[in-house]
Amino acid sequence: MSLLTCTSPIEGAVVAARERLSAERAIAICARAKAAQHAWAARPIAERIALVRKAVAIISERSELRQWKPPLPGLSVLGYQALTRPKSYHLKKKV
Repeated sequence: MSLLTCTSPIEGAVVAARERLSAERAIAICARAKAAQHAWAARPIAERIALVRKAVAIISERSELRQWKPPLPGLSVLGYQALTRPKSYHLKKKV
């Protein structure tokens, strides 16, 4: 299989590279995600909150996840996403 790369439009650096999935594998992953969502929704809200907080704590402890910084100083993740959207997204008329 080949790699699918995500290149920063700001600096031209590859920011992520992942192996391409076959259609069958993608369908199987989506089916698993859908099943997991049903199980997640069935949990009481207090339990979901506790699990999310635990995940945040784990991510906070992992230095490789904690060290991600946006490519421009002061740029938030949402700002970065807006900056990297295709031009056609910005040209759509808002109703």
